[in-house]
Amino acid sequence: MVRILSPFPTFTNTVDNHSHLQFNDRIEEKHCMYVCICRQITDSQIRELCRDGATNLAEIRNQIGVASECGKCGKLAQTIVKEFAKQPEFVNAG
Repeated sequence: MVRILSPFPTFTNTVDNHSHLQFNDRIEEKHCMYVCICRQITDSQIRELCRDGATNLAEIRNQIGVASECGKCGKLAQTIVKEFAKQPEFVNAG
């Protein structure tokens, strides 16, 4: 069996009796990948900042310095930030 590892998050979905789609509060991150070699920043660190409320690359750069040296990591870092921007916000109906 071949298992393909992806740098992108995988979600574990469950549906409760009220038919609300719920995502587990933590994304599976068994493997982390260096996004910025200059600053030794991993995709897990960027995702954690997004979970804590960072919404754009400038905020991430100000907090941990990603894409502030050579800039080659900027495109991948931006992709990770956009992943979180696309996730739906859940409203508690109860």
